[in-house]
Amino acid sequence: MYKFDYIPKQESDINDSLINLYGSHLLALYAALKPIYDGKDYAVKPALPFLLWPKNNGNDWTNADLKVMIYGRETNGWDNPDSRERKMEPNWALNNSDDVRNEIDAIQNIYDGYFNFTTKQEQEENNKFFKCGLYPIVESIKLALPSIKVSYLWNEISKIGNGYNIHKDKVSCGKPKTYIHDIEMKHFNVSQGEIDILKPDVIIFLAGKDATPYILEKFNIITSHAPSLEFPEISEITISNVKYVLKTNFNHPSRGLSKETRDKNYPEIVRRIKQQFGL
Repeated sequence: MYKFDYIPKQESDINDSLINLYGSHLLALYAALKPIYDGKDYAVKPALPFLLWPKNNGNDWTNADLKVMIYGRETNGWDNPDSRERKMEPNWALNNSDDVRNEIDAIQNIYDGYFNFTTKQEQEENNKFFKCGLYPIVESIKLALPSIKVSYLWNEISKIGNGYNIHKDKVSCGKPKTYIHDIEMKHFNVSQGEIDILKPDVIIFLAGKDATPYILEKFNIITSHAPSLEFPEISEITISNVKYVLKTNFNHPSRGLSKETRDKNYPEIVRRIKQQFGL
């Protein structure tokens, strides 16, 4: 479909490195996705890929004392929240590396606009993952560690979720369709690459108790430790280029996670992070 190879840009910060990571995979991904978008046999179309964009050219992240990355499981549709510039599907007309970078930039603007420039209140109103998961943990970490600079990023285990249906009038939720997941694993398996670039101090998987197969499939897991009897829903694993990883085995924050479970486990997550880093 495309008759050129992506030429990486010169890298001056972590966002440049992310652009090159995504750019090195995007042409093969789009060539594989095009028949899915066009085919009438695929009732659910893929969402746009979930591409990170750390704010302030990545400086907040790079200069932080503690870098925390918190994972959900997948997006439920992923397009521009600004309806005036609504981007719902790929731009297939890519003719050179600049076109690839412009396409990546357009998709990263979704993350930038949604996560970096909407308010916490707006995010919590529209997304239980933020209200019941990410922000309670991030705020607890910051409260427990007032003397250090904490930076955090939101990520998803599945980089390509379900998108709109064939009529483009309804988003399909839940685990990505098998044909979407298979294309991601073959052509856009960038999750470990993101970690190798960003090198988070802490990763917390808040992806639900049925996300374990996805985690095992996508990350370079070195060791896995059994949970304690007191906290059976928190386990520790070791992933390349991450200092400390916690995987939760309770319900996804958007799918029936009780206040009782949060109140029991979230303080323990913070306690373990403090203990791990001697803070």
